[in-house]
Amino acid sequence: MKLDVLHFQKILIIDTTSTEATNLAILEPNRSTVLKRPVKAQELQTMMVELLSRARIDISHIAAVAVLVGPGSYTGTRMGVTAANTLAWLSNIPVIEIPGSDFDRSLSAILAGEEFKVVKQATARY
Repeated sequence: MKLDVLHFQKILIIDTTSTEATNLAILEPNRSTVLKRPVKAQELQTMMVELLSRARIDISHIAAVAVLVGPGSYTGTRMGVTAANTLAWLSNIPVIEIPGSDFDRSLSAILAGEEFKVVKQATARY
């Protein structure tokens, strides 16, 4: 099912498609918190903890997790998709599949109200 995902109050966005950087964001109705680092996806968990701390949000308040599904780095993309699926499963929240690997364009598209596929489990595209 495709829908405008902004009705979710707090969305965690994961992008590990690049071999050069890992990008995360939390979108809320009136603000965004973004964390971009020139590190590989192995730093994803550490970055998530830092992002949640910066946004002053507990992980239990995340309403949906969005993930860029590629094409992109094979291992990096798999790590991001696996993290999104695991978090969604543990928290019983939906996954939003964002095609492509352009983090900034994806943020703009979400904020503009573009519709994305909402699923129970994302699938990577390498």
